[in-house]
Amino acid sequence: MKYRVPRSLTFGMGNIEIKDEWGKDRYNLLYLHKVGYSFEFCDVAGKKFADIKQVISFSNKFKVKTETKEVTVHFKYPLKINALPYCKFTNLDWSTQGDIHHREYFVLDGSKEVAHISLAGPANDDPHLTRRALSDMQRDLEIKVSDEYDEPLTLAVIIAIELAQKADATRS
Repeated sequence: MKYRVPRSLTFGMGNIEIKDEWGKDRYNLLYLHKVGYSFEFCDVAGKKFADIKQVISFSNKFKVKTETKEVTVHFKYPLKINALPYCKFTNLDWSTQGDIHHREYFVLDGSKEVAHISLAGPANDDPHLTRRALSDMQRDLEIKVSDEYDEPLTLAVIIAIELAQKADATRS
């Protein structure tokens, strides 16, 4: 299943509607006006699946808490100059691969794909759009979740990755 997350997730605070591949509202991300980034992840009927909260510490991390699981997302850099950042997870044997900053990456469980995250938006071959109009700022996130994994947990973890990326960008 594919989902679209509006760029308002990474450019501003407020409630966010997450749509499926047919444009139907499926989930809501409700901003809690607290210190740091803090959200509730619910379906459109209001059933809460997870809390997503920034952990105030010296490292860049977020907690995703569901009824049955608590996952900590650590946003890290390898000890190499110009290397791509990655995320490390506690309580999940998942990893990230790809370019998180430019929103072209995978979340993997071993070698199995959990989700593919990329930018969605106008086609690159549209001659009426300038390169600037195609910038990352004007494109939504597209998240393709594998059918084998818990969809709400997977989406909540990816939202935590995106918020960690945003927090990292504001530190620089």
